[in-house]
Amino acid sequence: MDCINYAGNTLANNTKNKMIKNKEVTILGTGISGIGSARLAQKLGINVFMSDKNSIKKSIKKHLIKNKIAFEENGHDLKRLLNTDEI
Repeated sequence: MDCINYAGNTLANNTKNKMIKNKEVTILGTGISGIGSARLAQKLGINVFMSDKNSIKKSIKKHLIKNKIAFEENGHDLKRLLNTDEI
């Protein structure tokens, strides 16, 4: 079983982490929970893409760009959603 401390560091067996690396996850919504999920996934080595049906606030865009998180706004690209490993 994996044990992860609050900083996202693996304390025990990291077999699952190896299995999820190089996977792509699309997170719907760029609210606080979406951003938190994206950052955690990124720390675990998962490729993250964020999609929002509305416009994304400039401050959020700056955060996404700074952290190298790809994103789209004003709608979801169905083809991209269907080709992602997890949503």
